[in-house]
Amino acid sequence: MQNYYKKEWADNFMIHVSIDDAHLWYELASSIIATGKYLDAKVNRPAPQAYGALVTHLWDPSGVLLHLAQWNQG
Repeated sequence: MQNYYKKEWADNFMIHVSIDDAHLWYELASSIIATGKYLDAKVNRPAPQAYGALVTHLWDPSGVLLHLAQWNQG
């Protein structure tokens, strides 16, 4: 962590995280965003991806994209 912000880097940075429940993470992120505390954050509903994961896309307030991937869709 550092006290340095470069918009071009934040807008082109992605973190891929394996999770157990994409729908649960979507609901949690949606409820936090709805508080209005993180104005620039946004989240997309979980969607199946061609590579086999169910993914919730979540952008933090600085523009960093989090791929929250659920692999066990069974």
